[in-house]
Amino acid sequence: MLYYSFFQPADNIIQRNRESKIQTIIRHIEEQVPGVKFDLVNDDNEAVIRIAFNSCGKTWSRVGREAERVNSSEPTMNLSDVRHESGEIEEGSREYGDIMQGLFHALGMDHEHQHPERKFTISAIGMYNLIYIIISNL
Repeated sequence: MLYYSFFQPADNIIQRNRESKIQTIIRHIEEQVPGVKFDLVNDDNEAVIRIAFNSCGKTWSRVGREAERVNSSEPTMNLSDVRHESGEIEEGSREYGDIMQGLFHALGMDHEHQHPERKFTISAIGMYNLIYIIISNL
């Protein structure tokens, strides 16, 4: 069970729309990845994955158990690019991919291009195409 929270949430429609998008993608992951189960908790002290929406920062996530070493007064993921106009999210969109990537990092998946033994080069266009293919096949 992976306990997550929305870090220091605001009680407004913007927050609720962003949370809705995250929860949609979490459901997709739970449906497609055997053995993975997320549980939303209201107390940041109980959550290992603490999701913030700080628009002043960049989108990032701690990788795997690295999050356990972060003080509970700090987020372990920031999804600055999550739009707030609607709680709906389009599967395969860049926003969907950004959220999915953050959650996969939280699950412990790192970037393949950072593997010390990689024997290939990477282009930005190639990466976006690869992420789209992976997400489309979930």
